[in-house]
Amino acid sequence: MKCCGSSVELKQEEGRTIENGTQIDLDLDHLMVQCHHKRIKRGASCGFSTNGDFEYCPKCGAQLQKT
Repeated sequence: MKCCGSSVELKQEEGRTIENGTQIDLDLDHLMVQCHHKRIKRGASCGFSTNGDFEYCPKCGAQLQKT
């Protein structure tokens, strides 16, 4: 998730089914959420996003803005 850096892990079978283009119903009670609470920073000029400890964009050199 771009807002906080969290991720959700699916069962391997569910992930493969989605990769194959099949739409499935996910059981939200069985999702494994990994919450990282990291702030995303975005380059003002190029839009590059990172959650690293950079003050300036490694791509364009512009100062990063927190989103």
